[in-house]
Amino acid sequence: RALATVELTRLIHTTEQSQQNFRDLDGSTRAMLYRVAVMTGIRASELASLTSASFDLTADTPTVTIAAAYSKHRREDVLPIHPDLVARLRQWFSERERQQDDQRTVLAFDRAAVGKPKPLFPGTWPEKAAKMLRGDLEVAGITYLTDDGFADFHSLRHTFVSNLVTGGVHPKVAQQLARHSTITLTMDRYSHLGLIDMTAGLSALPTIATTDANQCRATGTTDHVPNDADLSCTKSCNAPVQLNRFQPISAASDTVPSANEKTRVSPHKTQENTGLLGVHPAGLEPATFGSVDRCSIQLS
Repeated sequence: RALATVELTRLIHTTEQSQQNFRDLDGSTRAMLYRVAVMTGIRASELASLTSASFDLTADTPTVTIAAAYSKHRREDVLPIHPDLVARLRQWFSERERQQDDQRTVLAFDRAAVGKPKPLFPGTWPEKAAKMLRGDLEVAGITYLTDDGFADFHSLRHTFVSNLVTGGVHPKVAQQLARHSTITLTMDRYSHLGLIDMTAGLSALPTIATTDANQCRATGTTDHVPNDADLSCTKSCNAPVQLNRFQPISAASDTVPSANEKTRVSPHKTQENTGLLGVHPAGLEPATFGSVDRCSIQLS
């Protein structure tokens, strides 16, 4: 799994303070090893081959070179180095200069060292790199196994690629920095994206604006009130009390009695002399037949 930034920070900080050695690597050296691995994506066996001569920290574009004999695809790889890592490497080399007798091996920024340089990360630690990292993770209080997977040494390379992708690096550039044979391997196997990353990706979507968010559509009979501007729906629909004052004629259906209510029959207006049923709702004045062609209800 890829390690979160807060996990990396805690891992490197606690490892720098560690007084325990692991196969010839002290805490300070292991911390720098983790930092180089997660900032370059270099594999464990390749990291073990690095010497001070592998770094060119004085060039306009500082680089680290992996010899073809140690590269996975058996060709020399020259990789750029992040400015923050360059500054920390310079400081680390200076500290090593004060601790070692052979300054020519330590300060080989211009590849002009005489003799065979010593490895920066010596020993047989690559054989137990997962065990080494797991021990430092435990000291840092970082969970080794989570729902996302386990954190062995190769997780540092996964973290490198994932950080490139979440940082918006073009997939082809990420492939070249990771030195993968296919872009599918880079994006599908080594890129670990979480919910936060996907949420951040949504910020790239454009906002779909409306012409007037407060404008509403007039429906029913509310747009046919000639003398009551307060009932108009062309400005806003923020006056529900006023709108309730006006109801369509269909609202009169609420006054129709149920089947259990009594009805009365006018003895003078029956089906025989009017042609209409003489039954009408109780409580309502009967309509005057023949003089009114429709029934209207006055609304208050």
